Amino acid sequence: MCVECNGGLNTFIEGPARPVIRKLVTQSPDHEWPTITAEEAGALGKWLLKVCLLWGHPDSDDDNPRVAKGPDIARFTFMEPEWLAWLRDCVDPPDGFTVYISRRDPLSLFPWTGPVQRIDLPGSAVVDGREVRFMKRDLGIRGLDITVVWHPGCPIEHPRVAEGRAAVLWPNPTAVDFAQLGEVREGEISIVIADDIAGAT
Repeated sequence: MCVECNGGLNTFIEGPARPVIRKLVTQSPDHEWPTITAEEAGALGKWLLKVCLLWGHPDSDDDNPRVAKGPDIARFTFMEPEWLAWLRDCVDPPDGFTVYISRRDPLSLFPWTGPVQRIDLPGSAVVDGREVRFMKRDLGIRGLDITVVWHPGCPIEHPRVAEGRAAVLWPNPTAVDFAQLGEVREGEISIVIADDIAGAT
């Protein structure tokens, strides 16, 4: 990344998100989950979206040797133009992205064994006369699961949001009380892109 873009992203995304991440990342067993404001939720959502897009970029190369770039970090097989334009211009992400967050027990050794609830999405849609391919990625921070979806023109009804066990950080961020956010077990729900054309993990 060039110096100009790096500086712009630091001001636009990194700076506002840093104190929110520090509040959320669990440091001890008696960690108290905070409530974040709508502004903080938006800052966190944009940061997570940036991490997802740049980490999965086919040409990305991390200069920190301690950061693993193995096969478990899948690269995108395609990049839609909208995914990077907002980062270069330091504006809000375009319509079509949704960033979900949920809590999970970081010490749980027991994966979900019940039925998996699927949200099935098509592989693509025609938006403004152009075929746009969909994408889904899952990220994790200790005690938190994040799902990023690119689904322009195709609304998602996420059942865990209605249940109060997941929150939407982007678009239309609202305040999130993480202490009241019920935990979701790993593997309990899955958003599936048809034909897996997006190379989702």
